[in-house]
Amino acid sequence: MPPQILFSYAHPDDQALAEGRRGWVSHLEDALRFRLGQLLGEEPTIWDAPRSSNDSPGEGLSATRVLIPILSPQYVGSERCTSELREFVGACQDPAAGRIFKVVKSPVPQEQHPAMLREILGYEFFAIDPETGETRELDPYAGGGVDRRYWAQVEDLACDIFQAVERPASGTLPAARAGGETIYLAETTPDLREERELIRRELRQRGYRVLPERPLPSAADELEARVREDLARCELSIHPIGRSYGEVPEGAVESLVALQNELAIERGTEGGFSRLIWMPRGLKTADERQRQLIDRLYRDSRIEVGSDLLETSLEPLKGTIFATLAAARGRHREPGGPAGSEQELPRVFLVCDQRDAAAIEPLRSHLASRGFEVFLPRFEGDEGEVRLDLESKLCLCDAVLIWWGAGSERWLDGKLLEVRKSPGFGRTKPLPPTAIYRAEPVTPEKSTFASTAVEMLPAEPDLAACLEPFIARIEGRSDG
Repeated sequence: MPPQILFSYAHPDDQALAEGRRGWVSHLEDALRFRLGQLLGEEPTIWDAPRSSNDSPGEGLSATRVLIPILSPQYVGSERCTSELREFVGACQDPAAGRIFKVVKSPVPQEQHPAMLREILGYEFFAIDPETGETRELDPYAGGGVDRRYWAQVEDLACDIFQAVERPASGTLPAARAGGETIYLAETTPDLREERELIRRELRQRGYRVLPERPLPSAADELEARVREDLARCELSIHPIGRSYGEVPEGAVESLVALQNELAIERGTEGGFSRLIWMPRGLKTADERQRQLIDRLYRDSRIEVGSDLLETSLEPLKGTIFATLAAARGRHREPGGPAGSEQELPRVFLVCDQRDAAAIEPLRSHLASRGFEVFLPRFEGDEGEVRLDLESKLCLCDAVLIWWGAGSERWLDGKLLEVRKSPGFGRTKPLPPTAIYRAEPVTPEKSTFASTAVEMLPAEPDLAACLEPFIARIEGRSDG
C-alpha cells in the first residue's frame, strides 16, 4: 500500500503568484508525488490538511505515515496548523520525529518554530544573498523551471522520505554502508550554504551518516555539549570557511564556525579522527574578524596533526574527502584477518611524466595483478587541482614508484622532494618506501644518477624480476 503523506500549511502560502501557475505548495506536492513515485515504484497518497479552520483532521491522521509542515511566518501564526501538528504527534504509534519532514518556505527564527519542530532539521526552500542579506523563496518556475536549488531540495526531501517509509520493511536504510561511517559537516555561513548542501547530499547518497542531524542550540554551553557529542561519534569533520564571520552563539566570543573547528581539534587529540578545513579558491573577505580567523587557520600548527587545510574548488575537496574516508577504512581493517573479512590493499603511487602515461601501463597492470591498489597522477585540471591530487595521494600511499622516462633529472629531483615534504601535506605515517624505475630513453643523467635515499630498481628485461625486491619491501611494511 502506498504511503499516505499529509501536507500542512497556511493557505496564503499556496496562492499562485501569476496566472496559469500552480500555487507554491501545490507545485511542491506535484514534484514530490512524481519523484517519490519513481523511488517507490508507485505513487504515494498525498493530501492536504483541512482547508477550513472549523474542520478537524480526525481519524485520517492515524493512517498518515508522513507529515510535511510548510513553515513560514503565516504557519507559525496559525492555530489551525499547530493544532494539526499536535494531533499528528498524538496519533503516532511510534516516535513522531522520524515521520515529520519540515519544509521551511521562508525564514522563521528557530525560537518561533513550534516546540515539536525545533529539534528537526528543515529543508530550506529559500536563499539568502550573501552580499545584501536579502531572502528569496526558491521558485520552481524560475529560469523556465530549472531552479537548481529548488529541485535539489525536492530530491533530498524525496530520498529521505523514501528511506523513512522503507525502513520498517528492510530494517536498514536502503543506501546504508556496511560499517556506516559517520561524518561531522560543520554548519557554515550563508555564502557557502549551497556548497555545504552539495557535500551533504553526496555523502548521504553514498550511504554516510552526516551530523549534525538536529539544529544546533543558540546558547554557547549547550551548543558546545551538542557538538562534542556529535564529534565523538565521527572519525572525520569537514569545515567550510566562507567570506563572512557568521553568527556568534549566546555567551561565546567566537563565531559558530570557529567554535566548531576548535571542538574538532579537541576531538582530534583522542585519536582516530581527521579534520578537513576548506576554503573556496580565491576567497576574499571584507570582514576583519573573518580575515583574522583565516590568518589564524593558516598559521595554526595544529593543522599538521591528522588534519588539512584546502583552498580549492569543490570537486577536488570531494576527492580529498573520499580519499580520507578510504584511508580511515584502511586503518580499521585487519590484514590477514579471518575468512570473509575485508582486506586492506597496499597502495602504490605510480608517478610519471604526462608523456609516459601510456608507457607505464605494463607496470601498473603488474602491480594490480599482485594485489596492490595503484594510484596514478592527475594531469587534467588547473594547477591547484593537480597539486591537491598529488598531495592527497602522497598522504595516503604505502609506497612510491617513480617511472623515470621522458622527465629530466630536475623533474626527478622535484618528485623526490615532494615525497620528503609529504608530512607537511598531512601524511601521518612514516615516509613511504620509494623506488625509481629507469625507463627509455637512455640518457647520461640516468646512467650516472645515484641516491642513498631511494631504491634504484635493477635494469632487468623481466619486469616481474625487476620489481620483486621492491614488492617484497612494500609487503613487509604496507601497514605503515
